[in-house]
Amino acid sequence: MVHGINHSGRGLIRSETLEELEELGPDLVAKMTGAFEREAEGCLAELRKWRNHSGLDSIAIQEIQRAAHKLKGAAGSFGAIRLHQICLDLEIWSGNDEAFQGFEEALEEEFRAVVSALHRHLQRS
Repeated sequence: MVHGINHSGRGLIRSETLEELEELGPDLVAKMTGAFEREAEGCLAELRKWRNHSGLDSIAIQEIQRAAHKLKGAAGSFGAIRLHQICLDLEIWSGNDEAFQGFEEALEEEFRAVVSALHRHLQRS
């Protein structure tokens, strides 16, 4: 069962994860959500800096993959299924500039949808 469906019908957050978080209490979940947002924003900022670069070198690719790995961990801790998968795909990405643009855009969109779903859930708690 998946909680939170965005406009394209994709699952956002595993309901089991939300239920586990609820056991911690709304104050702790709100703090954890804030920490998740800050961590993810940092990772996305790292990815944004490469948005308009062409000919990404091996150092840039490693930095991109490192940011994706970090964001993947944060997404996994909140049961953000699709965000986690996009990060995993970016981690094993081959370095194609055009493909990176698609990953970066998908991550931004999915992150915003996950945060929105988390905030809706917090308001109901």
